[in-house]
Amino acid sequence: MSREQLASTKISLYIPPKRQLEDVIYQLKHERREAEHIKDDDTRQKLTYTLTHLIAYLLGGKETPPNGVIIFADNERCTVKIPDKPLTINAYRCDNHFHHYDY
Repeated sequence: MSREQLASTKISLYIPPKRQLEDVIYQLKHERREAEHIKDDDTRQKLTYTLTHLIAYLLGGKETPPNGVIIFADNERCTVKIPDKPLTINAYRCDNHFHHYDY
């Protein structure tokens, strides 16, 4: 496996309907501060870039959608899914792959 495949720069974010976006933004800001201590320059830059853009995206929202929201993001793209039924899980994962859960 290449070094890039091992880098944890892919974010899977599941936000249930009742979760306040402000709480999620606070968590992501904390994660961004922690990411600034990553020793590998490439991984640090990609992850802080992704977190910064994800925070900016969430700041544009007023409230969590009625069924919640699922977001998959990395330094190249951000995919947003609105589930057809309410999310029952709350999850933040940063890994070398996206996490897909049954909800």
